[in-house]
Amino acid sequence: MSQNAGDDSPAIPGVNEAPPVERQGSEEQLLARILRDDVAGLSGCDKARALIASNGDLGHVLRAEPHRLRVVVPLSNEDLSLLNILRRAAGLASKNEVLSRPVIGSLSALEAYLRSALGADVSLELRALLLDQRNRLQADVALKHHPGQDATTAARDLIRIALEHGASAAIVVQGGRRDANCFETALIDRAKIVERSLQAVGIVLHDYVRRNHLGCASMRASGFLC
Repeated sequence: MSQNAGDDSPAIPGVNEAPPVERQGSEEQLLARILRDDVAGLSGCDKARALIASNGDLGHVLRAEPHRLRVVVPLSNEDLSLLNILRRAAGLASKNEVLSRPVIGSLSALEAYLRSALGADVSLELRALLLDQRNRLQADVALKHHPGQDATTAARDLIRIALEHGASAAIVVQGGRRDANCFETALIDRAKIVERSLQAVGIVLHDYVRRNHLGCASMRASGFLC
């Protein structure tokens, strides 16, 4: 089987030529590379188009049972074998993505992550690190923060973002130039309101941290959080 001009990768038996250039990178194009042309005249592109149209997207195609796919288009055993290879590859990629997420289960792990993600930036920005049940980072979100914003509104915004990401826990990081080990009463009260609000919807506030160029200080370690 011939290869596309400029493509140095080896040809794979049973994989079609690439579809038109304008469809490069699409889910249909990927499927069309996997599916063989049918002896009855149905091309790999035709099969891919029908499968995507019927199932909605590539993920649903890969999760579907073979007999359900064969209801849509006539797939050979070789088609199904190659789809299974693609399914396993997609599963491995997903697993590797999960494993590559940092686990933030201690203050030292948090400091290491912040140094890696933010470097020397200790601006007044307020951030929320959203974690799953195993303390793996799901999202690092900059929170909207402005002078005069009450703690209840801030907590409501954090709850919305945490629920959108399916988070089980959160760490709030407050940047600034003050002494990292100094927590003023207003900030402690604010953190407690955020903690109670998150608890009400089943989300744990692991910590409320102040960070400056010298490092991080933990409200939990200081005994200010329950």
